[in-house]
Amino acid sequence: MTLAGKYAAFVSYASESREKANQLCASLEARGLVCWMAPRDVRAGREYADEIILGLEHSSAVVLVLSEAANTSVFVLREIERAVAKDINVVPVRIEEVTPSPGLELFISGTHWLDVFEGDWDEHMDRLVRDLSDSPPGPAMVQAPVERQAATPHRPLRTVYVAVALTLVVALSGVALWSFSRDTSPQAEPAVRPEAGPPTDVAQNPPVTNAPSVAASVAPAVVPSVTPSVTLPSRETRGTTAPGTRESSSGESSPQTSRPAAPSAPGTSGPSPAALEASSTLNALRDDYDNLSLRGGVIDEALNQLWEEMKPNSPRIDMVTHQRSLKTSLTRSKDALADRDVAAARRYLDSARADLAALEQFLNR
Repeated sequence: MTLAGKYAAFVSYASESREKANQLCASLEARGLVCWMAPRDVRAGREYADEIILGLEHSSAVVLVLSEAANTSVFVLREIERAVAKDINVVPVRIEEVTPSPGLELFISGTHWLDVFEGDWDEHMDRLVRDLSDSPPGPAMVQAPVERQAATPHRPLRTVYVAVALTLVVALSGVALWSFSRDTSPQAEPAVRPEAGPPTDVAQNPPVTNAPSVAASVAPAVVPSVTPSVTLPSRETRGTTAPGTRESSSGESSPQTSRPAAPSAPGTSGPSPAALEASSTLNALRDDYDNLSLRGGVIDEALNQLWEEMKPNSPRIDMVTHQRSLKTSLTRSKDALADRDVAAARRYLDSARADLAALEQFLNR
């Protein structure tokens, strides 16, 4: 594959960790992700530094092989700095139990690490492939949207917030109505049994489920229906009248009112309390995700306009890091909600909320 193509990952590593970096690169490519790695992909007769920059620009993400040697490598630090400046997602992969040096910490402090120095290697690689597939695209894929944003007239931030607030109110109202209609089971309305006819007709005909409500003035033959359950005949009428009827003092059969059905037990139809609680928690997290996504979209648009106006000066590196971390956390929280993973969704949403607070404070200054 030449540089005209698109690489899934740029592997950044220190020369002392070359063996582990080669193993990681081989594992990713065995799973279908093409990687750029020096010196393997440096073309003969070209400047080494130029090839590094081209490799970064043609990669969707950077996989940082984090080790003690990487902490002290000047070349690793420069590659990560260039990746952040070009808005390329950096995925740290720790092959040793180390803490990033202050220089690297500046660029990856808000990024989640993947530890592969213990546990099953194949499981770690499968997860890394999934995370790389979710990584935001590189500059070549986001160039057109940035140009369109630059051509858009500047709008005051307060006006944007008002529009987003109105949109959020409408969206939350729709979510609340959908959640209420989904979690609330339909209630049976009072049913009317036929007044005339032999007792056998009463037993054979199914109960009417959509009968109108019964007022106080309706004849005694009208009784409220109940949830489906087995109604046993009374002791006086057992063996002489049909199920669901009882004999009056005058010898005539009249309908018998059954008891309300007991609440659903585990293993029977109907949601259990634990399932209802989990559903309520997921709905709350989905509402939180919708709120953060809307606010994050506004903040991202405002920051991109600000970076465009600041040219040729470089954007604030720490704010770019928060901006990229916010996108990654929202993407992973969406996947966790789809998998109904409450713990992971809450963790990613907390990370997104922290990044959003830092960005909003920066823009409001």
